[in-house]
Amino acid sequence: METQTYQQMDLDEFTTAIRRLKDDELLTLKNYLEESVSSIKMQMRDTRANGRFDENWQARATRARSHLSRRVQAIQNEMRNRRVSRAKRLEQAFVTAARQHLTPDTFERLMNAARESM
Repeated sequence: METQTYQQMDLDEFTTAIRRLKDDELLTLKNYLEESVSSIKMQMRDTRANGRFDENWQARATRARSHLSRRVQAIQNEMRNRRVSRAKRLEQAFVTAARQHLTPDTFERLMNAARESM
């Protein structure tokens, strides 16, 4: 899906849509949006510094920056959720493999040691 389409979605639609993206696509979109936010900030700073302050433009730029920043935050949340999910799956896979390859006694000692370290 094109970036323009993402910008036209409301935040709930956007959050749902990014769940279907692959990790590399998600990162590319995040980088694009962060660059856009940065560009808006720079333009706002430049217009103030050059004395070309226009309240209407400033208000639109502020809304656009906020709009894009919320999308960046949604992507960061999705990326964090994916990392947590992967870590949980790895833990489950490790426990399954340990049960298969260790004796029951060794497995229990290892699990007890892990519990005590928490």
